[in-house]
Amino acid sequence: MRAALSVGIVVSLLVGVVGTAPEGAATQQSGTTAKPAPVRSAEAEREWQKISTAASKLELDNKTADAVALIQTYLARHANDGEAHFVQARFYEDLAGFDPAARTPAQRKHLESAARHYLRAADLLPDLDARFVSLWKTTNIYSDGLNQPSEAERVARRLVKEQPERAQVHLIYANLLHQRGDLAGALEGLRAARARVSVWPLTGQVQFTQYVLESVQTSRDVPRETLRQLLDDAIAATDAIIADPQRTAQEYRLGTMARAMALELMAERVETDRQRRIALLVESERYGAAIAEHRDGRPPAPRRLTPAQADVLEWEFFDRWQGRLVDGGRFDEAIAAYQRYSNARPTFETAYARTGEVYVRWADETKDAAARSTRLTQALVPLQRVVGLAQSETAREEAFLAVIDVLSPRRLNQPAQIEAACRTMVQRYPRDVGPRAALAIALYRGDRATEAAEVLRIARTALSPPAASRAGLADRLVAALRSNNEPPATASRLAFHAADQLLIEAEKIDKSSADVMEARARWLILKADRFEADPARAKALQAQAEQLLERAFTLRKKK
Repeated sequence: MRAALSVGIVVSLLVGVVGTAPEGAATQQSGTTAKPAPVRSAEAEREWQKISTAASKLELDNKTADAVALIQTYLARHANDGEAHFVQARFYEDLAGFDPAARTPAQRKHLESAARHYLRAADLLPDLDARFVSLWKTTNIYSDGLNQPSEAERVARRLVKEQPERAQVHLIYANLLHQRGDLAGALEGLRAARARVSVWPLTGQVQFTQYVLESVQTSRDVPRETLRQLLDDAIAATDAIIADPQRTAQEYRLGTMARAMALELMAERVETDRQRRIALLVESERYGAAIAEHRDGRPPAPRRLTPAQADVLEWEFFDRWQGRLVDGGRFDEAIAAYQRYSNARPTFETAYARTGEVYVRWADETKDAAARSTRLTQALVPLQRVVGLAQSETAREEAFLAVIDVLSPRRLNQPAQIEAACRTMVQRYPRDVGPRAALAIALYRGDRATEAAEVLRIARTALSPPAASRAGLADRLVAALRSNNEPPATASRLAFHAADQLLIEAEKIDKSSADVMEARARWLILKADRFEADPARAKALQAQAEQLLERAFTLRKKK
């Protein structure tokens, strides 16, 4: 009797799998009137009972192909029997196997036959649930089994048209649209499904929120008020997840993280008032806090921010969102956003620095030589602005070295500009170590070793304190050599030996200085990596460097 009962069994299982039926909807209650059931004659009924029972026994005996042949003899005489087509479709599915990767051409034909019989069953079966399952099965075959997404969507659209009041059909169609990348269409399908049930299951709430967030993130031309409505819907869904007494710990975490993201998106894409934007960010931070900070199913209390903390929060959030644009290859959008930020805060050097960094990354990912050169040249403008705005020697040196990197041989290869920039920096900031070391490196690379040595000699007398300044010069020379992957040519060796001489002088002045120890350790590591061919000696140099770093760390801890 297994085959004869298969329609009822499959319907009862699959209707529950794909989602909750609309509240109050009976089997025959739908936007489409049920088709009249074809009435079997008494003779056909007896024949079907006999054949379906025999086919079930064949299937149990692993003789599904014989069962297919038996059902086919019945269909040859009763072509409009919907139940027989449904049973035949299930048998063909069994013959097709369940591993798409291992499916043979013959098994694929079986799957195509299954789809045809399910579609025929959907045309003939009067029961709405049975027709729903027939079409649902067909969409799965086309989507997952035959890799024919357009056919799967065609059947799903039929489902939506025939049974629009059933929430499941909108979920099925939304999932297919999501797989194709039509997030906006998937979102509308989910909203249609959500409108048809009074109690939306938690998994549906999570899925709905996910689609909303993806849609908002990837859609750049949606009107602001439309985005606000979508995000309000997403936030309402996360509230339902968080408030549900039956939710699991995992569902709670999914809900809080989704709410944090929705609030961030609201701040980024919708809110124009700065105070309200910061309030949204504070709330987002609260829900996105580590789960250990949540107590009794509630997020931690919101932070009270000083004006300076609000500035930091706003920048970190803004920078994070532009970083996502950069990671997605949307460099021009990110640069435009950073430039707007800089225009509003013209003394905030970090925004200029990030603009330059994005230009450099964009150039590095550009194959066209002319476009690459243009973007590197554009990077120089904000990076040079940072040099003038920097509030400390460390920040100024980092910005200056970023300029030198753009002009370096591996990028624009402008040695004359490097030298001019270094000399300008030495003149403007005579107590800075970095520009003097960069100038020496530039001269060594230009085969002007005598001039480089003179630059370092003058630096010895101009900079203080003596030990720390010599260690700093040596450290900058080593750092420049480490960032340059050229083989140890003459210029590199000269700079390397000049660093060694500076460290020897520093060690004579104050060998117990942590700065000196750390600089010597980095020199030893460079020697082991670039200038020592013997593996045993290189290993010994590495060990010596580790000892010096440990001693320096101990000294700093005591202070």
